[in-house]
Amino acid sequence: MTYLTLGVGLFAFAHLAHRVAAGFVGIIPAIPRKITIALILFLSVWLMIKGYPLASTDTLWSVPHGVRYIGFAAMVVAFIFYAGSYPGSAMRARVRHPQLTGFKIWAVVHLIVNGDVRSLVPTIAGC
Repeated sequence: MTYLTLGVGLFAFAHLAHRVAAGFVGIIPAIPRKITIALILFLSVWLMIKGYPLASTDTLWSVPHGVRYIGFAAMVVAFIFYAGSYPGSAMRARVRHPQLTGFKIWAVVHLIVNGDVRSLVPTIAGC
């Protein structure tokens, strides 16, 4: 569980550091800044991949079998929102952030359907 939690925390830190470092455009050169953030993100994804099988599989809740089919249908909606995020699409004209909306649908569906501890950690953190 340590690797998974560390990876999720490092992933969130890298995104925050990227936003903060973008404010120092004249001070920190763009190429080294982007390479550093990319390496931190690569390390965080590696930690999450390594930590997921090692994390606890304790079940916090279970859902009835039919709820999984509702989750499958919601995932189709999430993919439609996610795919509709390109500039000039009709989806983008109607929804302000379709990619973020699709990501939120994905996160909520995974939070409801997967009731084990190792699926809960990345979903709560927003990965």
